[in-house]
Amino acid sequence: MDLFKRRIAAHLIDSAIATTIAWGMARKCDRNSGRRESSPAAVMWGLELLQTKIAGQTLGQRIMKIKTVNEQGETPSAYQLSKRMIYRDTVGQMVYLIKRRSYLERGGAEFPHDVFTGTKVIRMNNKKTQAD
Repeated sequence: MDLFKRRIAAHLIDSAIATTIAWGMARKCDRNSGRRESSPAAVMWGLELLQTKIAGQTLGQRIMKIKTVNEQGETPSAYQLSKRMIYRDTVGQMVYLIKRRSYLERGGAEFPHDVFTGTKVIRMNNKKTQAD
């Protein structure tokens, strides 16, 4: 499976986990106070930030054997990760649609939010990393 498909699959796995948690939180809030106060996007951002800072990867990335790294090959800072998530979920989608061909030529290693924040996604090979 190429890196592009791995990234999409990892994001879908992480989205499913975040949605399930947000749904559970909403049900609990609804029972206790009658209001729903959880957002799947906010839960996803929080989970992604925590998992990446603590373990170096999200659960979806671990399953798909990929990792987000900065230009030095290390785990990105919390600031880089936050900037990456916000850009990815807002402007990055439009930039990708406009310049789709150039990002597909990169083999899925870099998307607009990666270029903007100085990160890239690499494939993990038996505890060794390989830049794609």
